[in-house]
Amino acid sequence: MAMGRLDGYWELMLSPWDMAAGSLIVTEAGGQVTNCRGGSFSIHSKEILASNSRIHDEMVEVLKMSKRGQDKI
Repeated sequence: MAMGRLDGYWELMLSPWDMAAGSLIVTEAGGQVTNCRGGSFSIHSKEILASNSRIHDEMVEVLKMSKRGQDKI
């Protein structure tokens, strides 16, 4: 993302060392980092949603819709 090749990224089941440096780089570059529900990010939450800030809210909504679909299975 920092190189501008991606507009957004999400991942689950991560360890703190998988997210710590990347979240700092994205934030310092003006991006946004939260958990997958759009809440406060913590390296201890095992999940990350990072974006260029412009599409962050839309990414949160897509992930919420995806989660609702899983609940019906």
